[in-house]
Amino acid sequence: DINAIDAGGYRNMTVTVNGNELDTGSNMIFIIADADGQLDEPDENNNAAVQIINVQKTDKNKPDLCILDYTVSSTSITSEGSVTLNFKYTNAGFADASASTLKIFNGSTLLRTFNIDSIIAGGFQDIPVKLYGYELIGDNGEFGTKDIYVVADANNQIIENNENNNSACCSIEVKEPFSPSMQESDSIDLTGWQHDAPLCGPGCSLEDEGVFLDGYVGDLTICNTADVFSGNLDTEDNQLLKNNKGMIA
Repeated sequence: DINAIDAGGYRNMTVTVNGNELDTGSNMIFIIADADGQLDEPDENNNAAVQIINVQKTDKNKPDLCILDYTVSSTSITSEGSVTLNFKYTNAGFADASASTLKIFNGSTLLRTFNIDSIIAGGFQDIPVKLYGYELIGDNGEFGTKDIYVVADANNQIIENNENNNSACCSIEVKEPFSPSMQESDSIDLTGWQHDAPLCGPGCSLEDEGVFLDGYVGDLTICNTADVFSGNLDTEDNQLLKNNKGMIA
């Protein structure tokens, strides 16, 4: 029963309908104002609204594997970088799921395969996966946006409540590595770049930074906050750096 409403007023209402109250398939839900015709209104033809709700039959004796909380550490990397996927391999069904297979694709190209142990009903496994830029561009070296799919029960080993919610997708942009054009006595400033070790002094590496110095012989200054290394790259040093794997010594 609805209490009196002022002219021009309204009442917000929320009604919960449980799936077991509806038929399996498509249901037309009608909401009717003044359903008993108690009021004399200027317009008696606008009292109803309809909403269609589809109900899928749920078998309480089946599991339901899906990918939840899918996140990525970065949506843009270079071919020399890497990215970590994080997600929950989840059994949202009412029965335990036996062992299954998880696969990760770059578009239609298979990147990883994991054998997943059984998961109890309502349970999940947190799974981090590290992918590298070079494997995303592939042998053809194609840069750009990559669609990364994570697929639960990829081999269809499990009979599930819902076979249409097994995959999740995110997009990662893979860019060309930073490649400065340098002349003798030029310097390169890497202030603020992220790296595993300070870029200064013996043992410093440019391997993860995507910096190519092929053909450069001369003074090199590398800056990281207050640390500065200045030195002369001779032919031997340059050869080490040529393939982006050398150390500054």
